[in-house]
Amino acid sequence: MLESYETLSNEQYGVAFSKEDQGLKYQVQETLDEMYKDGTVDKIAQKYKDYGVPEGLIYPE
Repeated sequence: MLESYETLSNEQYGVAFSKEDQGLKYQVQETLDEMYKDGTVDKIAQKYKDYGVPEGLIYPE
């Protein structure tokens, strides 16, 4: 484990899709929502918290 870390970036990111591919957009959003609800997102954030990744990384709309 790292005892200290340097924050690489404080940027926020998003995902973009072609306007013609609404099905893919909804499929990705559904998967992200499921990962948030079942705790997968929190598990990932916990795994990398020593590297400066904050808990509660993704919040569904």
